[in-house]
Amino acid sequence: MAPNPDEEQGYTVPSNQTENDPLLGENNRSIDSPKKDHSISLGNGIKDISLKRYYGLAYMLAMGMCGVVLVALGSTLQELAENAGRVSTDVGSVFIARGFGAICGAVTSAKLYQSINGNIVILWTILGMCAILLYLPFISTVISLHIAFMILGVSTAVTDTGCQIMTRRIHGTGAGPWLGANTVAFGLSGALVPCISYATSLLIVQYAIMSAIGIFAASSFIILPNPEKLEGYINKKPNKKSEGKNYAHNLLEFVHNYRIEFCVGFMVFWLIGGKVGATAYLTQYVSDTDIISESQSAGLIAVLW
Repeated sequence: MAPNPDEEQGYTVPSNQTENDPLLGENNRSIDSPKKDHSISLGNGIKDISLKRYYGLAYMLAMGMCGVVLVALGSTLQELAENAGRVSTDVGSVFIARGFGAICGAVTSAKLYQSINGNIVILWTILGMCAILLYLPFISTVISLHIAFMILGVSTAVTDTGCQIMTRRIHGTGAGPWLGANTVAFGLSGALVPCISYATSLLIVQYAIMSAIGIFAASSFIILPNPEKLEGYINKKPNKKSEGKNYAHNLLEFVHNYRIEFCVGFMVFWLIGGKVGATAYLTQYVSDTDIISESQSAGLIAVLW
């Protein structure tokens, strides 16, 4: 009888082990060379290279819209506060509302993008941002301003997270450069807001231009085909919870395994929050100190972002 291939290499296969049992399970701890599990490989994403590039550009536009919104909220805070009969320092808590919305959006994004078509989610969140931007210049109460900032926080977080998730699903193992490009687009797009303020001083016109940019970004998700129907699209579901372990144990294990990612994520969260807060008060700082001309304050925001 021909020898078992594993026995030829010095491995001993227990008689009670089936083909579905892991090689390094409880019954086979003595194996020194674990078999690589290829079932969790991401793959190379969708096969159509041209569509990959178009999707990459679409997600960069969506990320850019998030950057535009964040900078706009900070740079026009003084005008928005005046519309509500206050000054910017009186309504600084709107950034707490925005941060709370961002946390809620980030937490719910994972489940959201598992159950709903990712591009549809991004499309509607961008359109929602455009609607709120058009409404902002007409807000006359502090409470409404807080609600608007919180909704924008949710929308930007859902869009931001979704762009990164969809980029991984479409590009697979080649997603790295595109993920970096999304981040670059997010940062550079903030410089558009000072340029818009240089072009016009009317708040409603500024927000109308920003909304037009958002509609342009959203239109790409209407034009492009549904990626979930394309060959190579990655839509793996997370593994089921291990039997015998409760939810708290799984959560602690997850946090431990991804502790570095969590630390970096919190660092980026506070960095972006600090930049948005600084943007809100740069104009006021220039006005109070006369260190430079007020007409040049928008340039400071462009340099910051």
